Amino acid sequence: MFVDCLKDYMWSHGDKFGARNKEHYALGAVSGVSIVHYEAHVAKDQQKKMSPEVCFKFCRTVPNMGFFGLKNGNKCYCTPYYKMETEGSDDSQCDDMCEGEATSVCGGHVKSSLYSMHMCDDTKDELIALADTASKSKKSIDGEAQKAAFLAKSLQHNGEELQAIFGAVGDKDATDLAQKAKVFGGKLGQAAQAGKKASSAFGTVLPAAAAVAKATRIDVNKAEGIMKSLQGMVKTAAPVDEQLKKLVGLGSFSEKGAKGAMSQYNPIGAKAGTKGSLKTGSTCNGQLVGEPMLAKSKDECAKSCDSHVSVCQGFQYFESPSKTCFLFSKIKTARQYTGCKGKAFLQVSDAPFETTCYVKFADFTKSSVKITKANRCYGAAKAMAAKAKAAKKEYKEAKKDVMKAQAALKRASKIAAQKKKSMKKSLKKAGPLTLD
Repeated sequence: MFVDCLKDYMWSHGDKFGARNKEHYALGAVSGVSIVHYEAHVAKDQQKKMSPEVCFKFCRTVPNMGFFGLKNGNKCYCTPYYKMETEGSDDSQCDDMCEGEATSVCGGHVKSSLYSMHMCDDTKDELIALADTASKSKKSIDGEAQKAAFLAKSLQHNGEELQAIFGAVGDKDATDLAQKAKVFGGKLGQAAQAGKKASSAFGTVLPAAAAVAKATRIDVNKAEGIMKSLQGMVKTAAPVDEQLKKLVGLGSFSEKGAKGAMSQYNPIGAKAGTKGSLKTGSTCNGQLVGEPMLAKSKDECAKSCDSHVSVCQGFQYFESPSKTCFLFSKIKTARQYTGCKGKAFLQVSDAPFETTCYVKFADFTKSSVKITKANRCYGAAKAMAAKAKAAKKEYKEAKKDVMKAQAALKRASKIAAQKKKSMKKSLKKAGPLTLD
């Protein structure tokens, strides 16, 4: 901030170590106070044409300096304080234009343009505080990105497996939900990648900040450059982190106290007042509440449904490949697998995992749902899906072998053509054959 234009006593009598006015030093032999000249401490080939900004950037790196002065249009000095000198002063003004900035004044032949510098000593503390904020931001993004990547992989895998199993028995309700799991998994995957990108941006800057902060004498200009970078990164990272937390929150539920929440829910095919049988698998579909969700138990699914007060009517639960549930505000269609009854339900070859549509009878009208009964079991589809997967793999391998064979044949044909061409050329060069 510009302070005044005056003849500064420090310029004439405060240079204890420099060659300019060393012999006129008059601040006391033991005071240790001295001004610092720009041209005495910056190599000639690195000096810039003078301006208030150039002088400021230099002086703020010098310890214990609260002011800087500009003189003769091209001279810069740093000083801990200034003092007006009346002796030798005149009516002249600060009217020498700065060599490096024609719109600014850099003192005069007698007087100095004096500026004050504020809070330069706080740079180190500000850098440390900002680096701490940036570190916390990076740590948060890393954690959320890791969760999102896990959810993405799980939901993608679940979707593929469920589509294979229920697609084999023509269960559109289940395959539709499986597709939604894959789509949401894709969103989570993209968010995880965005998080990794935002996190990696901090990679080289945070160590640089730590190195500058540990230095005995802080390089203010370098510190401010790092701080500017960190501020931009924190600003960019904030919405990424917020989006990650939102998506991870939609894809998982970890509220404490979920145990026992299933007590209010029954399989959709159960009669009122009974718990029904899990041996009769069921699937359903309708208007979703939120996104497909991974859970640790059915209780978590039930608790999540309860958290949507007066909105969630029930949920579809798949025990495998990993526990997944879909919440509904309104269930429109359902299917019951009556062919899964008996002990065979617990056998892997018949029904490998529980799949049940659960509803809260207090909020559900069974007559409003179109329920289809299928006298078969989706479990048998697992073997069919496995065979289809194996056949698909075998086809891919065979296709690779065919492509390799085609490539080899192509190379052999090319070599044969080249040899034939070479042979014709040789025969032509040798001329007609004659018999002795």
